[in-house]
Amino acid sequence: MLIKNYTILPIFLLVLSWPTSASENVILARITNMQKADSDMTKIRKSTSNSNYQQAREAAESIKNWANIMLDYFPKGSGASINNQSTASSQIWENLELFKYFIENKQKGANHMLFAAENENKQALIKAFNATREACNACHEEFRN
Repeated sequence: MLIKNYTILPIFLLVLSWPTSASENVILARITNMQKADSDMTKIRKSTSNSNYQQAREAAESIKNWANIMLDYFPKGSGASINNQSTASSQIWENLELFKYFIENKQKGANHMLFAAENENKQALIKAFNATREACNACHEEFRN
């Protein structure tokens, strides 16, 4: 049975665009998780002003889960290059202790946001949100190209 050219072309294009290494898969997952965390932070900000603590709790839980596994998505050699979509600076692996410190601050902030949302404490949620946002921004300022 002959395979038509119009069948082969999409398969060929898929193979060409498929990540060629485990590092590329990690980078793509990392980018996706970072975008999700950014979206979750926006949800928390909006839900705080609306006192929608259920939505804030769900988003904080998502951020907490990401923060707890985040370091696994930064293996050595997965920094920015012309061959990937990463914006991670090589400084991450040269100053890994500071990077871990920022992640720990994100974990603490996420835990505090979750606790505040579960207890419907708006002021504590705002404070934890701001601390988490500051941890993220400081990390990005230091380690993002």
